[in-house]
Amino acid sequence: MAAKSVFDRKLATLSENTQRARRFDLATWSTHLDVAQVDTTDCNFYCDPTCWHGVTSGLAQGFVGWMLK
Repeated sequence: MAAKSVFDRKLATLSENTQRARRFDLATWSTHLDVAQVDTTDCNFYCDPTCWHGVTSGLAQGFVGWMLK
């Protein structure tokens, strides 16, 4: 899958600290989706581009509001 190789190439260029920060941020994102009752079973946003397929601007805006609380 082309998208997967793009993800893999990008992740390989990131420092360990950046990768750690990104994992933390995406864990927070996943927590938000759980609270919003969005099914993310078996989804790893860090390394699986197919997980991003259903992400809408509404979900992203909801996340921003959730983070500001």
